[in-house]
Amino acid sequence: MDQRQVDHKGLRGPQTTEDSSAALTRHKDTRKTSRLAISSMICSIIGLSFTVAHFEFGRYGFFQLFDSNAFGYVAILFFPTAFALAIVACVVITLRRKYLKGYSYTVVPFCLLLVWISALALVGFRKITHAYIEKKFTAKYNLRQLGRAMSEYSEDHDGYLPVANQWCDILMKYDGNLSESSFKHPVKEGSSIAFNKNLDGLRLADVPGKTVLLFEAEGGWNLTGGPELLKKERINRDFVDVLLVNKDIKSYWIKDEGFREHSEDNFKPLRWKP
Repeated sequence: MDQRQVDHKGLRGPQTTEDSSAALTRHKDTRKTSRLAISSMICSIIGLSFTVAHFEFGRYGFFQLFDSNAFGYVAILFFPTAFALAIVACVVITLRRKYLKGYSYTVVPFCLLLVWISALALVGFRKITHAYIEKKFTAKYNLRQLGRAMSEYSEDHDGYLPVANQWCDILMKYDGNLSESSFKHPVKEGSSIAFNKNLDGLRLADVPGKTVLLFEAEGGWNLTGGPELLKKERINRDFVDVLLVNKDIKSYWIKDEGFREHSEDNFKPLRWKP
């Protein structure tokens, strides 16, 4: 083999550092990242932050000054916006793929939106299930229904509550949506809704909000009374539900003779007299 048979690949000589840099420069992606894609990701992150604030931050410290529902409204505003921006960004990037990039930024809004919708569906399912259990197995639904009827009756009768010894008859006649089952526990035999006798003949507006209005007790129609109906020897249960004038429902524990707030361990007595 003579010198004419020298490898033709070596004619160009060894590749220098300058040649490598030039090749990298020629192949560098010069496309710009779509601003729409970036905006969609930012909106989705903001929406997620306000969703977390809606469910968690409203319970603690400084955030208790705000209505937690306001955080939810902001999240509802940002998530659809992020989804719309992500769709537009994908279309624009596809049409101008030679000049724009950023598909990866649109993945975040789509994933977070899916998580958000799943969370809303879970919360809705829990609320529906909770409402069904309350209606079918506890007296809370009936207490709320009777409390609403009480409020409407007092508004139409110069603010006065019905007469204690006829309160069931009066409310049945006043509200056509009520039935005899509305005044009873849906499951417990012999358990009915009782009216606080201390409120007989009073105006509802004059009664403090934390006073007992209606409560579960053993008895029949037009049942009225006070704490004597909740003695251990009269009720064979651990607790009963009690509706206050301010529409709150508390679980009154028979053995401990009181109810317990969510953030406290000690039991508080019920208020029976205005």
